[in-house]
Amino acid sequence: MRSRDKFRRGYLLVAVLAVLLTVSTILLSMLPHLLRVRREGRFDATKLQTEMLARAGVLRAIEQLKVDPNYLGEVWRVPISPETNDLGSIQIEISSNPQGGQDIAIVARLLPGGIEQIPSAFEHPVQYEIKLPFMQPTKETLPSQPEA
Repeated sequence: MRSRDKFRRGYLLVAVLAVLLTVSTILLSMLPHLLRVRREGRFDATKLQTEMLARAGVLRAIEQLKVDPNYLGEVWRVPISPETNDLGSIQIEISSNPQGGQDIAIVARLLPGGIEQIPSAFEHPVQYEIKLPFMQPTKETLPSQPEA
């Protein structure tokens, strides 16, 4: 009778080990997919953040041109979050166009750790560019103000 109990326990142990092996195999096969989804999520967030930096650069360039018509651009660096050392770099360049207006060129980049670095094979450099024409408003193009 005792040998029969040991025999049953042996089968139970083999069954438990087979289930553990199956579950471990399933989890390990899911791991590359989960890592890729995590990496893509971080890349998408960085891409969106870089796009917002570029849009802020456009607004800054327009405001600077309103204040100083001779403004030619700048490199503007802003902190991304208080928890990290990441910086956003916005390069603003203003050039004249043949139509008599100006072209605004914005290049925004996210600098992990606040420094320019060569990305590793697993990192994707994120850069967002915006180019648009800008006409300095004149008295003729401004909407008329109603007299009070």
